[in-house]
Amino acid sequence: MAETIYHITTPEAWAEAQQKGAYEPGSLAREGFVHCSTWAQLLGTADRVFRGQEGLIVLEIDAVRTGREARYENLDGGSELYPHVYGPLPPEAVSAVWKLWNRPDGGFELPAEPEERRVFIRAREYDGSPHWEHDAWLVRADAEIVITRTEPDLPIARGDGGTYTSPYRTRAHYWPDRWFNVIRLEEPGSGQAPLSGFYCNIASPVEFDGDTVRYIDLQLDVRAYAAADGSLTYNVLDEDEFEAARHRYGYDAALVARCRRAVEQLIALIEARAFPFDV
Repeated sequence: MAETIYHITTPEAWAEAQQKGAYEPGSLAREGFVHCSTWAQLLGTADRVFRGQEGLIVLEIDAVRTGREARYENLDGGSELYPHVYGPLPPEAVSAVWKLWNRPDGGFELPAEPEERRVFIRAREYDGSPHWEHDAWLVRADAEIVITRTEPDLPIARGDGGTYTSPYRTRAHYWPDRWFNVIRLEEPGSGQAPLSGFYCNIASPVEFDGDTVRYIDLQLDVRAYAAADGSLTYNVLDEDEFEAARHRYGYDAALVARCRRAVEQLIALIEARAFPFDV
């Protein structure tokens, strides 16, 4: 069966799910599962169930990352089998979100295929010199956050001219109003990738022009480690590199204080298991 399935909802319901850490539509309480469709079924589902509604979005779901079996069944007695997810959807199982376009007759249009866009991640030192660069897939970009993903064996160009090959599947979170970004690290393997933890960069708020994610890395980091029981521990890393950068680039007192506040904010999010640490 397909590992990528689709669910139609509203932007408001998806925003609420991201805040709560779980997507729980009304059908889950009424019927015990989340209604989904395959790509081949999606347009038919949209026209049959949502005809005439505007402003809808499609959640592209990695069925493996839901942590639950997607059952293919038709409980109305028909012959066509639809994927049903028995339980809440974790936001991290949603690999892409895109708009469902309306036709003048009240029906809908889909893109030729559900594509994510390739974007470029460009981190710089405080003086503008390269820190690291790599490609990524764009998952979400709006006024609140930019989210990208990468697959294992990704080559990352380092500022010293070398290359680091990432062993992780990642999901990176960049905010336009926060002085940090958070990268979820998963170790690939069979089935659902186990969570290694999170790497958090103290960095300038992100700038995104539709093609390139840009930020200044400030050399101070927080690493969160995931244990087998799901708990998280953390360490503050690279204090020596931060001190060296502070002197090299002349960080002023306000910037140093901002970096320290960012560390405190990250630790508070980790300890509260708040987004994106709510897994």
